[in-house]
Amino acid sequence: MDRAVQSLPTTSEERQRERNDFEDTIASLAERLRQLDARAEFLAHELRARDQALADQAAAIAMEQRTAQALQAAYDHLRSVQDQFWTSRAGRVLAAYERLKRMVLRR
Repeated sequence: MDRAVQSLPTTSEERQRERNDFEDTIASLAERLRQLDARAEFLAHELRARDQALADQAAAIAMEQRTAQALQAAYDHLRSVQDQFWTSRAGRVLAAYERLKRMVLRR
């Protein structure tokens, strides 16, 4: 029992020192909490910016895919029209003309 009594602060100065230490600890923890809160805000802002950049990239990729599909469809249509032309009478006449022209120019 004597040890327990001896371990208790015996003077008001000791109690005041302990109170000051406790207040300093609380102030330190509060500052650390403010720092962590500021860091969390910064990271949340960065995350929102990154999410927006990814959404913008996804939209750009989707647009490029639609453009590529449209170009492929136009190319396929052109090839179809071209094939139809070369199998038509006009296409055969043009091919014959080109062959005749090459023969004449070789001479």
